[in-house]
Amino acid sequence: MSLSSKMSDILYLLFSKIINLYYRLENNSKSKLCIIGSKSKLYQEAKVINLQNNPSKIVIGNNSHIRGTLLIYPYGDGISIGDNSFVGEGSIIRAANKIEIGNDVLIAHNVTIIDTDSHELDAGERAESFKKMLKEGHPKQPGNVESKPIFIKDNVWISYNVGILKGVTIGEGAIVGAGSMVTKDVPAWTVVAGNPAHILKSNSGGGIILITNRLGVYRDAWYNKKFA
Repeated sequence: MSLSSKMSDILYLLFSKIINLYYRLENNSKSKLCIIGSKSKLYQEAKVINLQNNPSKIVIGNNSHIRGTLLIYPYGDGISIGDNSFVGEGSIIRAANKIEIGNDVLIAHNVTIIDTDSHELDAGERAESFKKMLKEGHPKQPGNVESKPIFIKDNVWISYNVGILKGVTIGEGAIVGAGSMVTKDVPAWTVVAGNPAHILKSNSGGGIILITNRLGVYRDAWYNKKFA
């Protein structure tokens, strides 16, 4: 092997180590902006923007994997994500009020979940507010911008390019089809799609999960009674 080839290999190894160190430091920095459970992971492309600088306002459960962006405004109750859930690359969850995501929830790529109008409805007020924000930064209070909490229950699957707007509850086991715009509540164990999203059919697989969950409750109750 020539000297130049050896030098190239050494430089490549050094560069790789520097890049890996950078990503580890970046990940540590992101982890300080939230509370993250056991075996959960913020991937390289993930972003955590905590405008309250309060880690308790962004809570991620156990074994959940985040590739998208979690953003909370300087006010509101923040974001909570349960266990065994996934947020895909390019997805963004923005909370000015409260967004609660349950266990075993799959959120595909390029999904937007936002619980606020973001701006005032009055044109003059909106223009003044924008100019003020450029000078002073993001407002510390919502003012006349409306927001309502979003609840996404357990076992929900949200496909790619979906939008979910303020005030929506997506019931347990529901499936939201690709490209949908969700503007109102989605009943449990249904499949919805479209703009605005509407019910296409029931999700019959829910019965199996419900039975399994109930059996688990009965099993735990029996175990506690027998061995407590």
